[in-house]
Amino acid sequence: NDPSAMLSAAIWVVLLGIMFGYFGLLIAKVCQRTNSSSYRECWEATMGGRGGMAVAVISILLPGQGDISYATVLSQTLQSLLATINVHWSRVKCLLVITVFVLLPLCLMKNLDALAPFSVIGVAAVGLAMVSMLIRCFDGSYQPGGVYY
Repeated sequence: NDPSAMLSAAIWVVLLGIMFGYFGLLIAKVCQRTNSSSYRECWEATMGGRGGMAVAVISILLPGQGDISYATVLSQTLQSLLATINVHWSRVKCLLVITVFVLLPLCLMKNLDALAPFSVIGVAAVGLAMVSMLIRCFDGSYQPGGVYY
């Protein structure tokens, strides 16, 4: 809740973005030089055969961890939205509904072109949320004595 932390947080986000972008570029260059098309091939070409399977397993598990994280956030959001209309589902039920009826069909899509318009809407929604938060931050609504404190 300290506005002075905003500058520090923004600097860290930018620095980490630059750092991860640079690491991605390095991985791409090493893959190009070793004629590798996967992390495992790149690892084995540069480090030898030992550990290649671990790299492959981790490369498989990381997107799954991301899916679980998204499903968790979405299920809690669904639970909160349903509570506003007096429907009280458990977190597990919301998680199952989100996973089976939303995320699974998206994961099974072979061509994601149909999602392009929704991506634009999502980016616009994030921008709108950012503008709303900035307005509330600067008008004092969240400060002690503010309307939303």
